[in-house]
Amino acid sequence: MSIKSLSNQELENTLKTKTSSERQLTVEIISLLAEVNSRRLYLQRGFGSIIEYCIKELNYSESSAYRRISAMRIMQEVPQVKEALAAGRINLVNVAQAQTVFKKEAKSQKPLSCVEKAKVLE
Repeated sequence: MSIKSLSNQELENTLKTKTSSERQLTVEIISLLAEVNSRRLYLQRGFGSIIEYCIKELNYSESSAYRRISAMRIMQEVPQVKEALAAGRINLVNVAQAQTVFKKEAKSQKPLSCVEKAKVLE
């Protein structure tokens, strides 16, 4: 398929289809990453942390790795995030920012419940 030969409508339709597929793939990657984390495979591969594994083994930038790990952790607590990411109602940047807030709240002895986290993410 030559991109240049696509009509404007075909180009937009293709782009929308691909972005939807990309969101689905991102959710799948995060789910796989969660399993790697739960099995602690990164330790078996000689990495000291899951973020180091993502950067050195999967070739993510530090910020990309952080966003995916944040999403992975939130998805374990708030399963609705998986569907929201896949549908494009929330993105990885928003999830990572929310995770930062959740961590601060936990450190200040005011951890949010899963229900409160879900409300924040909405």
